[in-house]
Amino acid sequence: MTDNKKLNCFEAKQFSIVEFLNNHGFKSVRHDNNNNHWYISPFRDEKEPSFRVNTSMNVWYDYGSGEGGSIIDLGIKIHDCNVSEFLEILSAGNKNINTIHPVRETKSPLKVTSVNNLNNRALLNYLGSRGISAATSKKYCKEVYFEIDQKRYFAVGFPNRSGGYELRNSFYKGCIAPKDITLIKENHPIICVFEGFVDFLSFFMLKVEVPVKSDYMVLNSVALLDKALDELIDYERVFVFFDNDNSGKNAFKVIQQHLRSNRTADMSHIYSAHKDMNEYLLNMTQKLKKKRSKGFGLDI
Repeated sequence: MTDNKKLNCFEAKQFSIVEFLNNHGFKSVRHDNNNNHWYISPFRDEKEPSFRVNTSMNVWYDYGSGEGGSIIDLGIKIHDCNVSEFLEILSAGNKNINTIHPVRETKSPLKVTSVNNLNNRALLNYLGSRGISAATSKKYCKEVYFEIDQKRYFAVGFPNRSGGYELRNSFYKGCIAPKDITLIKENHPIICVFEGFVDFLSFFMLKVEVPVKSDYMVLNSVALLDKALDELIDYERVFVFFDNDNSGKNAFKVIQQHLRSNRTADMSHIYSAHKDMNEYLLNMTQKLKKKRSKGFGLDI
């Protein structure tokens, strides 16, 4: 690619994360025989590298925060922007980043082999590292086995309303098409809305003994906000638990403007000192053990 035509998401994911990081001044500290490049995290001060890029899958994972994914997930975090804005940034600078292989449209490199109830110990441990209990994980998630380029993998699968899944494990972040929002509807007059399913699960950990009588929506990406708006119109109250960044704040404003009322509430003030609900949960783990029956002020 040599022009500045705006890239789509598929095209953007062909760009090398290693080169993207190099262009932003981040150099790998070491690499191993499993195609892993290790970095001092771009997002905090540390002495030992905890940020990994796997060049064979072109994905990253930050062990310090439990986040990971594609170059798009990394770009919106580094630039503090939304998907569309990052695609514009990457398009403008794409002459300086090589693709990992020629861009070509394919149906999908991912082939699902099975979807089971969540019992895989490695996946439960992964969610446990994010502060999510096995009971909560098993209630809302599945374990998904899949192949990419004839290599076998497994991940936590969080279902959406169209039959697709969000996929997460300790080094991979992806999805099974179709990409869509998740809506857990029980005809309550209020609804709680989350960006991602880990924050959704974190909410239940913080309210473990105080069940909220609410419907729930998980966007699975702020890029899917348009699909969510019409679903929110009939609710008396809409409580929004988005990330404490520009993307999250802008998404809340869109909801507020669409509903044209004071029915919306931005709940990010609860975890204002933290990036998102999950980071708040991890920082409150010790208090959670002592005050499990009281929750942490998420009164609705």
